[in-house]
Amino acid sequence: PKGAEMLSNSLKENNSVQVLNLSWNLFGDEGAAYIGEALGHNSTLVKLYLNQCMLSSKGVQMIAEGLKKNCSMKVLDLSNNYKVDDEGGFWIGQALICNTALVALKLFCCALTPVGAQKLSDGLKYSKSLKSLDVSRCSVQDIGAMSIGQAVKQNNTTEEIEMTLCDLTYQGMKNLTELLACCKV
Repeated sequence: PKGAEMLSNSLKENNSVQVLNLSWNLFGDEGAAYIGEALGHNSTLVKLYLNQCMLSSKGVQMIAEGLKKNCSMKVLDLSNNYKVDDEGGFWIGQALICNTALVALKLFCCALTPVGAQKLSDGLKYSKSLKSLDVSRCSVQDIGAMSIGQAVKQNNTTEEIEMTLCDLTYQGMKNLTELLACCKV
């Protein structure tokens, strides 16, 4: 993706673009590497949409590395990247530990399982900025939902959690509700 490389070079020097929507562009992990590199240098981009860009967890790793160094990004949408699995949850979790600006993270319809939700939660519990998390249509199940709930309870920052169609049982929803009863979610 020569275009992603050129865009990356422009973003490194850019001081005006605040919103970038690259959704439905099939640049994959190679393009994500260039975008991740640019994120580490850019201080004006506040919203990045990479919905359905054929990313895998390897591409998310590159985005997460850039996100660790970025202090301006507020919204990151990685939805509908079906190859972003549990490893991707790990990388995003690691970025959440370092990043102090991100307020909204969308992982709608990715391939996270309870294991990926746990890995994401390992970083989420330290986040002091993330207000909204969407893991809808990820198969996080009861165990993953509880991991996310425990992280939200610990970070006391997250206000909105989207878990539509996450394979939760009645008991899992009951347990999550009880856990979050004392939070502002």
